[in-house]
Amino acid sequence: MRVTSLPVVAILLALAMPAAALADDPDSHHPNLPPDLQRFGNWALYTSRVPQPRPAARRIPAALRAKRRAGRRPGSPPAWLTFHGNLGRTAWNPSETVLNTSNVNPRQFGMLYSVPVDGEVYAEPLFIPQVNVAGKGTHDVLLVATEGDSVYAFDAESGAALWKTTYVNPPAVTTFNPGPCKCSNIAFQQGITGTPAVDPATLIAYFVTKTTEVVNNVSTVHYRLHGLNVTNGSDVAPPTDIQASVRASDGTKVSLNATFSIQRPGIALANGMVYVTFGSGADKHPSTTSGWVIAFNESNLAQLSAFSDETGHTQIQKLWYGPTGPTRLAGIWMSGSAPVVDSSGNVYVQTGNGAYDGVLDWGISVLKLSPTLSKVVDYFTPVGWSNLSNNDEDLSSAGVMALPQPVGGKNVLLAGGKAGATYLLDEAAMGEYNGKTNRDLFNIVTNGGLWGTIASYVGPDGNTYVIVPGGGPMTQWEVTSNASLQFISQSNENFSVGDDAGSEPVISSNGTAPGSAIVWSYSRVGTGGPATLNLRAFDATNLSNELIELPFTNWQGGGELLTPTVANGMVFTAGEGNVSAYGLL
Repeated sequence: MRVTSLPVVAILLALAMPAAALADDPDSHHPNLPPDLQRFGNWALYTSRVPQPRPAARRIPAALRAKRRAGRRPGSPPAWLTFHGNLGRTAWNPSETVLNTSNVNPRQFGMLYSVPVDGEVYAEPLFIPQVNVAGKGTHDVLLVATEGDSVYAFDAESGAALWKTTYVNPPAVTTFNPGPCKCSNIAFQQGITGTPAVDPATLIAYFVTKTTEVVNNVSTVHYRLHGLNVTNGSDVAPPTDIQASVRASDGTKVSLNATFSIQRPGIALANGMVYVTFGSGADKHPSTTSGWVIAFNESNLAQLSAFSDETGHTQIQKLWYGPTGPTRLAGIWMSGSAPVVDSSGNVYVQTGNGAYDGVLDWGISVLKLSPTLSKVVDYFTPVGWSNLSNNDEDLSSAGVMALPQPVGGKNVLLAGGKAGATYLLDEAAMGEYNGKTNRDLFNIVTNGGLWGTIASYVGPDGNTYVIVPGGGPMTQWEVTSNASLQFISQSNENFSVGDDAGSEPVISSNGTAPGSAIVWSYSRVGTGGPATLNLRAFDATNLSNELIELPFTNWQGGGELLTPTVANGMVFTAGEGNVSAYGLL
């Protein structure tokens, strides 16, 4: 096992910086905002002061629709129903027959429409083909969840609104204001943050809302799991108020704290269960937040089990911002990635800063949990975990990814974090912890820190390739037959520029056809205060060949780890108050 490094530009800002917003603690992400916006995380106030794009959907001419459809496969197009498209989180759509490296260029490719929504969109848009929408016929549905605690269904082809469901009712029920608790990079409001997951058999979308509710002048914060019928926008069962607690080894009660935690990861749907994952809000309340994975019954939303990753006695006493009292942490946020689920139903997550003992404390680790979450089946913890924790170089800045095909007879996982190393792990024997050496298959420094989840695809030669995002150029690597990584190319674009830099690459291709593989990603243009997010496309076989760059949204929030969706000859983007679609012009 060897460790080498690739020269990349260092990260300028760490993702775990505190966000919004008291008068004595100005919002470091948005120094150009006026004082009232720095003090209060309020989407309505923000949008009244900072102009937002509000274009309407435009009618797509019949000739253009026919042109775009010409290259599509007959029948229902492939769906994109979960974060990064599948339970392995490869972020690869191998069924894109329209877009390729020859027609994605400034002359032939551009924005088709943009429509407004009621807040920032951190969740990845989902594409659900051929849905019989109540009273409106059959549509390819684009499902969008917002920080305004709303879910929208749009016609993916035209952008026409099909239905909207909202879960706030001011003044009694509102989105959560993260400002006073200083607990998130999401600046203005928290509502639905994690990407939903849709069951293709039932067309039910599962997601979690965060609300502040006032009863008899008493304010409480709630996370609720919903199951929503995509055909009509209605809940199929009463939502479940998410609460969880376990006993630690010292007898104390460890509980999920709705105020100071954040449901950032996407929802995972497997084993007849809905898996919901929680991390901490920028580590600012470590005595009340730890990492959680909670399982619910898919049919009735009843809570079945809960796993907390910090219940032992080896509590840490130092965090990235200085000394602290004994505390529990190890949040699971993964830059929005959802847990991986393998063919046996085991669930994989990466954890953040926190203590490790290999028994009850699982900070700075990659965990393999049983389907019922009753035990840690296997795990990997890197050498020097305590130094990584103390220096805020946790693993949870990225999600786990399972390669799309076996390598050397092994099912291989890729993991990594803020230190920039990528680890290749054998799914059947992850390596656990050894104080002297990492017992993984291979590790290498692939970037200047991973903020975002690695993507993977199979090339025309039948070999597996990975695209590594993070704090520097995006890099491309070939997975060799002995489960190591060989450098191939890197982008000229540097993704370390801007607040909480990083990216979430997505790959589209027409199977393994030459000239069809494209990497799609966002990049931030501008640092501090208002900026824009640009949609970029790269030749997946040579990242130095950038095909296109198009601005699509304003961006005021911190932690812009957002994910485009590519489906049926179109690219769907969502950001600050809008959803847009791109395709052939």
